[in-house]
Amino acid sequence: MHNPIISVNIAVFNTRPYLSAALNSILNQTFQDFEIIVVDDGSSDGSWEILERYAAKDSRIKLFRQSNQGVAAARNHALKNSLGRYIAVMDSDDIALPERLALQKTFLDDHPDIDAVGCQWLMIKPNGDEVGIDTHPCDPSSVDELMYIHYALHHPTTMIRKNAMMDVNGYNEEKGRLCVDYDLFMRMQLNGSKFSNLPQMLFKWRLNPNGITQSKALRQTEFVIRIRDTAFAELLQHNPKRAHAVARALSLNFPIGTWQDVKIEKLFPDQAESLLFKTWKALPAVSPKERLQRALVLWLRDPTEHSTDLHEQLLQQAMPWLASLVYAYQGLDKPLVAPCLDLPNMNDNDSPQVTLLLPFESDSQDFLERLTQAVALQKAADFSIELGIFCAAASDFDRSLLEHCAELTDYFVIDRSYGWEPALIRARGRYCVYLEESFRFDPARFLSVLSATLAQQTDCVYLIDDRFFTEAVDAEGLPLVDNSPTPRWTRSTLFGKDRVHLSGFVHRRPLLNGFSGDLSECGVMAGRVLARFLATHSAFSIESGALRYFIPALRLRDRSLSVFQTRILDWYYDFGMTGLPAPFFWPSLPKRELTLFAETLSAAWQNNLLALHPANSETIKRLYLDYADFPLRWPLFRYLLLHDKKTLLHSLWSRKAFIASICGFVYCSAIVFRNRLFGLFQS
Repeated sequence: MHNPIISVNIAVFNTRPYLSAALNSILNQTFQDFEIIVVDDGSSDGSWEILERYAAKDSRIKLFRQSNQGVAAARNHALKNSLGRYIAVMDSDDIALPERLALQKTFLDDHPDIDAVGCQWLMIKPNGDEVGIDTHPCDPSSVDELMYIHYALHHPTTMIRKNAMMDVNGYNEEKGRLCVDYDLFMRMQLNGSKFSNLPQMLFKWRLNPNGITQSKALRQTEFVIRIRDTAFAELLQHNPKRAHAVARALSLNFPIGTWQDVKIEKLFPDQAESLLFKTWKALPAVSPKERLQRALVLWLRDPTEHSTDLHEQLLQQAMPWLASLVYAYQGLDKPLVAPCLDLPNMNDNDSPQVTLLLPFESDSQDFLERLTQAVALQKAADFSIELGIFCAAASDFDRSLLEHCAELTDYFVIDRSYGWEPALIRARGRYCVYLEESFRFDPARFLSVLSATLAQQTDCVYLIDDRFFTEAVDAEGLPLVDNSPTPRWTRSTLFGKDRVHLSGFVHRRPLLNGFSGDLSECGVMAGRVLARFLATHSAFSIESGALRYFIPALRLRDRSLSVFQTRILDWYYDFGMTGLPAPFFWPSLPKRELTLFAETLSAAWQNNLLALHPANSETIKRLYLDYADFPLRWPLFRYLLLHDKKTLLHSLWSRKAFIASICGFVYCSAIVFRNRLFGLFQS
């Protein structure tokens, strides 16, 4: 008798609307040597009748039925009746893409040291509409570390060696237990199992409102906390060296916590620090770099308690401007005056028309691909393109990388670390364009837009990658194009969706004059702040189809400095230049002082020094509503009121600012009447 290689295990409980799609997705796999073991856990919605119809047509489908005992019991029932050496887990409301079984089987065949493999997956609504994707690391080391803070394997996407599951006695059937998948994986990992994920997207996970993830979030989170702390405690006891390495890697990679920490904070606001984070805090910080890392992580979690230490550490690391921003962020002092970028004038007759800047950060392969594309653009263009090559990170540029491109011409190299400013000063092009890490141009479309920009002498154009799910890949590893309605991109929506990237800009070089900031201290975030400066101070049109952005593969690394720079520089260029402290500190400031900030913000907005977008607009509204007497005095608030009448008038009324609410209603009505009257005269 032939035993199938794969047993597909499906636990069913009242998923009748989705059951056929799930079964069909397995029956339509390219690899066909499998059995389907289905355990119905007491369904009452007609699911059993559907299962019987499918089983009558295909003998590979084997049905089992039990009274409602929970998902763990159903999974174990299926596991005990499985003949395959590989268990492909499947939920009864999800969809497996056709290559799933084939690719996962091949991987496990080729990697005998791996006991379970998942994949990337797409989230869908109950009606099948795509929502977005979730990505997971592929290398076993990262999966191992990430398991101690959240799910690094998505259970229904996995194929698992049966013997590895049986070695830990399968799923835990403790009454009322949730997260039986996370519990299984942690016990397997502590037993020596290694895990991985395929880079391909091979699965569609349905966001079912009746599923455990949605319907029992509170209890599920309680179990997540218990499982991960218990597992880390066991690792700490039996392998303290490994536990310390894991605690360090995760604390520095996620200095403000993971999505799971955010969920825990919402459900349990007074939750104590995790054992993993306590372990990291207790580790000695010996070197100057370690002391800075510690100060950064602690400040990101609680700036009120750790500003002084971080200020001192930044000064010791020769970052005085960032140190001054730490105090300004809290309202304790004014930031140091930052140097202004002043680019030299160029002779149009002798200068190339375009400088294409290629910053190198960390990925050599990515850089070489961008360099190859840049050289090809030089050859294809009917105008002159100069290449500017420099290092945007802490190390000096490695010139040996250029040996891989023999056709390189008309270029300059900046050797020093954090070379944004010298590269911009050295650039001779009348226009600047950028190709940062993880970005690529569509050559034909890009050259078309660039030619039109030069011919029309346009000041600034923005290239938008108008796909929503830019990180999504299909089974071939290619990007999935968004199937949602085409959005209408504006400066506001670009800021609101955090889609302002320097690689999107094609602009006259002098538009960067006046930028105020220490680009070397901005570090790897220099491109981000330059992009926000251009978006704030320049009018631009938006063109699509010329640029593509790909989310790089997840890898664990020290992100403490870059996350800190993102937070404090975003605040600085939104509010810090006006002196307004971060909202976290407003309750401790005198109301009179905050009222003065209301005036300062309004003046900055009138002088085009403050760009409004959804995130900072909400912050500004809060300032005017909660701390400014009669906010209608200020033009900025009146502008916000006209664009969000219902919300702001209701907020004023609910705060018992009745006079301001009535005056606001009269003001809005008068403006609307005036505009309609003006329209009538025009027509």
